Amino acid sequence: MPGKITRVCFVICLSCFLAACSFAGSLGEDTAHKEKTAKGMKIGVCMSDMTHTTFIEMLDQMHRKADKLGVEIIEFSSDSDPGNMVEGLENFIAAGCDAIIFQNFDQDASEYVVSEAVKKGIIVISYDNYSDAATYVYVADNEKLGFAIGHMAGDWINENLGGRANVAICDYSLINFLNNRADYIEEGIRERAPESKIVARQDAGLLDQGVNFGEILLQAHPDVNVVAGVNDNGVLGVKEAFESAHKTGPSIAMFGCDATEEGIKAIREDSVFRGTVYFDLKQAGEDMFMAAVNAYLGDPGEKRVVTFQMVPIMKDNLDIVK
Repeated sequence: MPGKITRVCFVICLSCFLAACSFAGSLGEDTAHKEKTAKGMKIGVCMSDMTHTTFIEMLDQMHRKADKLGVEIIEFSSDSDPGNMVEGLENFIAAGCDAIIFQNFDQDASEYVVSEAVKKGIIVISYDNYSDAATYVYVADNEKLGFAIGHMAGDWINENLGGRANVAICDYSLINFLNNRADYIEEGIRERAPESKIVARQDAGLLDQGVNFGEILLQAHPDVNVVAGVNDNGVLGVKEAFESAHKTGPSIAMFGCDATEEGIKAIREDSVFRGTVYFDLKQAGEDMFMAAVNAYLGDPGEKRVVTFQMVPIMKDNLDIVK
């Protein structure tokens, strides 16, 4: 009889022990889930040109955050080609990325692969263009932005040239929304300085393209005294060509967009590059990165579409730029 009691007690104790272990194990699983971190997360980043100053600054900011959190960033340059952009997105999916941040310069080309990525549970952030399928969208209002650049140029023409100028526009028609931005720049100039003439418009979104455009202007339109463009890089290239030809001085002005470090430096130095539009794109890069990380950790945030705030910058308000 005592032997039976001992065996029963042993079985009861063993059952209690196993139940306790199972309970502790489930607690451990819950705790592990709650303590999920971004370490080991993989994010694919695709931009149209990884050598572009703006994207270099944005990526530097992303990498600083990634290094602190243990996140891996995979980069891909689409070279402003829709086919390459789609290929980059597909590569990110195949590589097992948890999130994708990409410059969406062609919504029609990207929408299907974006929707496929989202179906697989990948967080997708569409930068620079709308997307119905993406998890988040970060964009500028290109109509307001184009008018802001055009109005800066037009106001300067009125104040310094009596309302009349010969104007050249740096376009970048490979990317549709930049082409639209150039249209609004023209409209903005005509609205503020209607007696001015748009004498030339050419693709010049990159520095070397701007230099080439500047050299063409010096030969074909030597009377050009105002240049406005869809970004800083191309306009700074025109500035470089003009300076090489000693075409500078108080009657020349150039206006861009993105408030790159080179653009701000040129304004600060009282060069012919006199204005830009500030978005704080370095912070935007960090914001997109953190939106992806937070969503991965289970915090989707409140906004799906974020529109960048913009501020026209000239010499008198440079202190706004961080």
